[in-house]
Amino acid sequence: MVKRPSPSLGSDDEDGDNDVNRRRLDPLVRALLGHLPQAHAVWPPQERQKWLQLLSEAFGVIYKDAPDPPKGAAGASQHTGGPVQPPGQR
Repeated sequence: MVKRPSPSLGSDDEDGDNDVNRRRLDPLVRALLGHLPQAHAVWPPQERQKWLQLLSEAFGVIYKDAPDPPKGAAGASQHTGGPVQPPGQR
């Protein structure tokens, strides 16, 4: 298997380091970025969709979802389904 060089993203500084390297991207995201075809290459829509799906799944593994607000918290909806009764008719 031929190893491709990592994509160069961001602006290189005088040490040859760049913004992406300084941010320490997750290795999974780095690997997916390394599988992008060269700019202006043929990349069929089905293959693009597969790549985007993999990236989406990687984000699901890497990042946490925001916690649900506690019930009864300010701004949280207390409606739990079913018909909504007007005030005074409960």
